Order: sequence, then C-alpha cells, then structure tokens
Amino acid sequence: MGGGLVKTATPEPNKGPVEDRVVEPSATGCPQGQWHRRALQKIEEALQVPLLPEAARAALEAAVSELRSIHGTQTKDTASSSSYDLPVEGTSWKLMLESYTDNDPEAAEGHHMLEQKSPKRNGSGASATLKVFCRSFESMGTGMPCLSDMLQEAGQLGFDAIAFSESAEVAGQPLRVLGAHLTRSTDMWSSLRDLRFVLEPDEFQGRVSNFLGAIDFLYRADVPYHGPAHAADVMSTMEWFLQTPYVSSITNHMDHFMGLMAAAIHDVGHPGTNNMFQSKTLGPLALRYNDKSILEMMHVALAFETMLQNEATNWLELLPCDFQDSEDPAAKPANLQHYVRRGLIDMVLGTDMAKHAKKLARLQDIAQEEERGRMENVCNRPLDRTANFGQDQKKQESLERKLFVLGTALHASDISTPCKPRQLMLRWTERVLLEFWAQGDEELRLQLPISPLCDRASGRSSVAKGQLGFINFVVKPFYAPLVALVPEVQLAMELLLQNKVFWEERDSERTPYEEIFAR
Repeated sequence: MGGGLVKTATPEPNKGPVEDRVVEPSATGCPQGQWHRRALQKIEEALQVPLLPEAARAALEAAVSELRSIHGTQTKDTASSSSYDLPVEGTSWKLMLESYTDNDPEAAEGHHMLEQKSPKRNGSGASATLKVFCRSFESMGTGMPCLSDMLQEAGQLGFDAIAFSESAEVAGQPLRVLGAHLTRSTDMWSSLRDLRFVLEPDEFQGRVSNFLGAIDFLYRADVPYHGPAHAADVMSTMEWFLQTPYVSSITNHMDHFMGLMAAAIHDVGHPGTNNMFQSKTLGPLALRYNDKSILEMMHVALAFETMLQNEATNWLELLPCDFQDSEDPAAKPANLQHYVRRGLIDMVLGTDMAKHAKKLARLQDIAQEEERGRMENVCNRPLDRTANFGQDQKKQESLERKLFVLGTALHASDISTPCKPRQLMLRWTERVLLEFWAQGDEELRLQLPISPLCDRASGRSSVAKGQLGFINFVVKPFYAPLVALVPEVQLAMELLLQNKVFWEERDSERTPYEEIFAR
C-alpha cells in the first residue's frame, strides 16, 4: 500500500456500516471543513500511541502536514471541493496503524478473547501412558533410572534431558514423550476441550503427538548440542517458567500449549553452525533469509512446513478461526489460528542472540517498574469498550506484553545451561564446546576467519574463562531482572552463582579441558 491518500468514488447505498467505508464528505452530512478537522484530530490521536515506530510517526506527520497545507487550519466550514477524499472518523487512524506499524488486530483480538481463561494446573505426576513405558523399561533389568522417575523431574531445573533422550523407551522421540507427559500432567487437553479452544479435541491431541514425533526426527543426531535433547531441555525449562505464579497469572492453557510448542521447534533442523557462519559463507539459508535471524527463520518455517504437509500433523487447522466468547456474544469472533501462528513466530525469532541486548533492556525497564510498584498490569487491565481506538490499542499492548513475557521465558530457557545443577551444566557445556569447535575446524578448512568461541586450539586452554564470560556478560545480567518478576528464578540464580564459583576455581587453577570434563 502506498503512503498517499486515495481518491474514491461516491459510495453506493447499503454497502456495509459507514465506519468501515471510505466515503465522500457530502455523504456524511458533515460540512467539509468540520469533516477535515475531525480527520486531522483522529490522525493526531494516532500520533500519541506510545512507542510508535519512527516510520509510522513520519508517515502520520506527513499526512497531517499535507492536509494542513491543502485545507489550511480553517475554523469555519467551507464549501470548496478537494481533490483528496479522506476516510470517515474511525477509519483513517486504523488504516495507518495497520499499514505502518507492527499492530496485529487479529492476533490482539485472539489474545483478548482468551485472556480471562486462566488455567488451573495440577502437579507433574507421571501419566498413565508413561507408567506403561516405565514398567517396560524396568523389565529390561538395567541400572538406569526408571523413565517415570526421570519424568518426575520434568518441568524442574534438575531434569536430565540428555539421559531422558538417550533412554531406550523414548525410542528417539523425546519431544513426543515429554510433550505427552507435560500436557497430561497439566490437564491441558481437557481444558482446551472444555473452553472450546480446539475443534475435535481427540483428533487435535493425536495430531500434536504426530507433529512432535516429526519434529524429533528433524533435529540432527550428529549435532552435539543443538539436537533433540537440547529441545527437550528447553521444553522442560519452559514448563518451569510457565508454572510460576507470575507467568501463569497472565497466560491461559492455549498460551501454555503455545509456549511448549515454541520450545519444541525453536532449534529444529539446526545444522550445528551459527548465523555468523551461514552469513559469511553465503550459504543457502543466508541467501533465503537475507542475513536476518537466519537460523531462527529457518526453524519456524520448517516447523510450519512440516505441520502443513501432512493432515496427520496439522493441528493448526483444528483451532477455530471464529472463536466466540460465550460470556460476551457481542464480541468480535477471534481467529485462534492466526493468534497461535503469530505467537510461535514471535517467540522463536526472539531466541536470536542478536536480539539479546534489546530484549534485556526492555526486561530491565519492566523489572524496575515492578520494583517501584508502578507497573500497570496491561494483560489483565479491563478494556474500555466505549472507544474503539482505546480498546484496540489496549488489546495490542496486552498482546505485546504477553508475547514479550513468553518470549523472555523461552530465551531464558534457551541460555539456561549455567543455571542447572553442576553435573548437568558440565555435560551441556562440553557439548556446546564440541559444536563450536567443529564449526571453527570447518572455518579453518575453508580458510575463513574463525568465529568467536570456535577456535579449538585456544578454546581448550581457556574453557573456564569462556564460561565466566558467558555467565557474567550474558546469563547473569538477563536472569537478575527476571527475579523481580518471577521470584522463583532466585533458585536458578543460586545455581548460577555456584557454577560461577566453580569456573572461577577452575580458572585460577588453570584446570585443563580433559580434567574439567573427566567422567
């Protein structure tokens, strides 16, 4: 859509509500000067939107300037005709906001229709299905922990996703098994059914299981760190965040489900090399996604391609496109497919480390507001249904706040390795180092500059320094403000500080790589 104002013909009668149509001034019964003043007033109201993107502000200001230059700042009506015809009240600002900003009315409406459906969660006991798995596992006579015992830790910081993913009874499908456990232990399926959030609930549950199984096999087994075990670990840690009182107070069962799905798909198809490598080798993914969030774009695209290519995995189509709140039959129906797709894309793209600093800055602002006791709870704030602009804008703000919280939880889960018990932390650390160094080896072979943290020769002698840098400059600054919002994060901070002391000791002792990771 262009940035200029569009000249329209006189509308025919009976073509829909007047607020949804572009009409000639003469059709409104309003004198032209008064009509233009009303249009200017509405555009100027749009300019008051908080955090309005600069491009949108410039476009709106240009529109105001053009109107004033053509029609002046007249205070009395004029009969002169104009070569420009403007939308009636209530349409111009909507048109510009939707064209020149990231506002998403459909997703905002979907969030609004669901926002008061707070979930009631049980504990995290093993489901009947997984008890069957456990009995089979025990019968093998191994000395390994029972599968149900491992799953008792799912949704906790101590969950061993590596052992879980490698267990025989999981059969190479950790996301499918873990997803079944987490959704059953929270009564998710019955809640989604009772609240009418899904069509054909039994079929929906089966398709989700099939989808997670397909995603399992799209994670590469030859990638040391970003494989299916990492996805299961992030999924479990995301569940831990979702269960906290703060996050659960602003989310519902659909958001909970969406958060688990985002965790499951967030690294699907990861090649074991990072965005920098894709960009500097001009790989096909870098060319396709124009060097912007290359892998994250690929992950979410691959997930939706996998979902839609087979009816048996397409759970998205079983979400209603016209969900209606029975408590407010006059409300606009919501497209939950659009809402969930928007949420998944937003969360997965937010795991790009290039966005870490920006995400941290906003998190710190929110945390400071919380500490000062002045944070407005936008997600639960009643909407003013008497003013369309205010109502729609509050819905948009509420959507953005919720997606930011969910995205923050996913990003925090993704970088949570230093916040795990030491033995788990060490196993994950070794895996990520091996993956980084394998990339450095390939860069050396291609005669490219070796990326940061990827030099095997220097990395083996500075493991502790590298981990201290990651803790001090990435993880600790991000988790610290989270404590103000989610007090339970203090547990993660305590583990982080213990691991920090461990790495400081290894650094002072100059402990070699082999000794650090000795079994």
